Amino acid sequence: MLSVRLRALLLAGAIVVTACATRPNTQLVIRIRSDIPQFTELLAVRVSAVRQRGAPILDNQRYALGVGTGMFRLPGEIGLIPRDPNDTRAVDVTVTAELNDPAMTFSREYTVSIARERVTVLDVFLARRCIDATARVCPPGQACGASGCEPIEIRGLPDLVVDAGNGGDAVTDGLDSATDTGTDAAMDAFDARDAADVPTDVRVDVRPADVCPPATPAACGGVCTNVSIDRANCGACGINCLARANVMAADCAGSVCTNIRCNAGFGDCDASRVNGCEISTSTSTLHCGGCGRPCGVGAICTVGVCGCPAGQTGCGAPARCVDTRTDNANCGTCGTVCAMGATCTAGTCACPMASPTVCTGTCVDTQTNTSHCGACGARCMPTFACVMGACACPATAPTVCGTACANTMTDPANCGACATACMVPTAPGTAATCSAGVCGVGCMPGLGDCDGDTMNGCETDVRTSMMHCGACGNACPMGQMCLSGVCRAFSPVDVTVLLDVTGSNVPLLTAAVSALQTRLVAPLLALADLNVGVSYTCEFPVSPYGAPTDRPFQGATEPGTAAATINTAIGSFPPMMGGDAADGMVEALATLSGRPIHPTSLALTCSAGRAAGGCWRAGARRVIVLFTDDQFHNGPDPASAMALLSPYVGISPAPAIWPDVLAAMRATNTVLLIMNSNAMGAASPGAPQYTRMLTDLGQPVSDAFLSTGAAGTMTAADAVVARIRVIRGM
Repeated sequence: MLSVRLRALLLAGAIVVTACATRPNTQLVIRIRSDIPQFTELLAVRVSAVRQRGAPILDNQRYALGVGTGMFRLPGEIGLIPRDPNDTRAVDVTVTAELNDPAMTFSREYTVSIARERVTVLDVFLARRCIDATARVCPPGQACGASGCEPIEIRGLPDLVVDAGNGGDAVTDGLDSATDTGTDAAMDAFDARDAADVPTDVRVDVRPADVCPPATPAACGGVCTNVSIDRANCGACGINCLARANVMAADCAGSVCTNIRCNAGFGDCDASRVNGCEISTSTSTLHCGGCGRPCGVGAICTVGVCGCPAGQTGCGAPARCVDTRTDNANCGTCGTVCAMGATCTAGTCACPMASPTVCTGTCVDTQTNTSHCGACGARCMPTFACVMGACACPATAPTVCGTACANTMTDPANCGACATACMVPTAPGTAATCSAGVCGVGCMPGLGDCDGDTMNGCETDVRTSMMHCGACGNACPMGQMCLSGVCRAFSPVDVTVLLDVTGSNVPLLTAAVSALQTRLVAPLLALADLNVGVSYTCEFPVSPYGAPTDRPFQGATEPGTAAATINTAIGSFPPMMGGDAADGMVEALATLSGRPIHPTSLALTCSAGRAAGGCWRAGARRVIVLFTDDQFHNGPDPASAMALLSPYVGISPAPAIWPDVLAAMRATNTVLLIMNSNAMGAASPGAPQYTRMLTDLGQPVSDAFLSTGAAGTMTAADAVVARIRVIRGM
């Protein structure tokens, strides 16, 4: 057995062989080509060659693709030269494409008959389409190629005959002299690696890849290039700046696709080099005619121009498309606001028959309204009723005690007679009572003494207790929950995700979008009869509170079940600014709770039958999930029981204040869950105010989820989902 040496057989993809002896040589050349990008997708080729009825010549030999000493690059050739030129036994050859995804690796198999004293060439093409196993099913004599099943190409080269002197090394020396290119160090590296891997009666010759020059140091698809400026391989092989959606032209600078120019009617509005010009500026209402040029609410974008649908008019700045025949804020003409309670019909405001008079911008009945009794501005004293346009004590409290009406049979402050007050009990949850003019002790509303222990007073909340729902001993049956003291089956739930889009929160919100979509919206929509909507909040467009384009509330989508619509509303939120430390979320909560919408806000468009403000479904439990990083103007001041935190000054109409919002949320049984987005956790400036707001609402303070930045948003979202499941009764 003779020793094995590896020597170059390739020169620019061709075999060059000369003669220096007297007897022709027998050779098998395996030529390998591919259209799969090398180095990034195609990592290596493995070759096995086994003589029939003999030992392996190459046993799954791996040739790593790359540039440099000891590496291989396609197109390339591997030469097998039997030491015995008369050995023409057929060879079974397997060539395997090793891909970056192991599951996509595939092989090509051949049986090659070798002609004596001739060069036989096996042409192997590793086609990308052959990654698909079904494409590799071909008739006998054919194999998967670039365009389909193609004939296996095995041919002889009659003009490439090697004269041999006395066989053995004399043959290889002649071959060496023809093919050496000054890369002996590289060849020797192959020799050292493969010497122990192949039988010693067969010579294997491989040419390693040349090293790319410094000016073009990267090899992409077998071609040396500079990925810092190559538009077809920008930053890495295969990243083509021009192969992006709707890209007309682009440059590569510093390994980054830059100066992207889009086809007409498209824009690169997210500044991402990955998805090209992703927006149709001809039709996008957020980028109409160019990136960052949104249309007004209700408007449509046609050929890059914003406009209102037929029958609607643009009112306000920015314009909002409305039907002036029916829009209460623009009745008949833009800016004509109907009185509260009035309806715009055919472009004219009209109060209903039950409250036909307009007083201070509201339709009222002066026969019954205590603030306008008999005439606008005629206010009755507290506890008095307005009867037939005159102030009088009602039948339920017929006695005048001082300046107020009282029922001396039931009023603990005037029990049996005016100014006869009952003693206030000291046990927890108890209150003085008056029955038939006699003082007694009872439970505060919503509480019950269900354990019979007078020492601990009225210890049970009969509004929510499953064992004492509405009254002591009234247990709710399986499958129901206690809501407001009534056993009910699981109720539908509407959730509005209210996103703080102020400048300080925009980076935090951007980082949290995926978590909000996958860990909040997706699991909520998996619950039966649960809808999710999205709205935005920032600040009033009045200095120093906010920028001219800011809004305290902007509706996006009413509660529904279309995941794509909801996720788009979250992912494409409109970044705003804000101008000082606190923000305008109290106004947004007021709008969602059904209070009059401020002129600087943009309302949600509600489906028929839904409650205005948050577009809530009738009978659905209302939940607001507020994602924010700050505290709120006109919210409660944690340092004072009666004061507001940083109240607004100089805004007209006057913004909503927390006591009014609190009353509206309590009246509608709305639940507030707060996701604090910054990394400060319990040290967040807003945390004390959140605690106060939740306490005022009668909710646990744990309904404020103080996450620690973007990483904590997923955990907070999971906790919010769990809380909503409890609210729903699961």
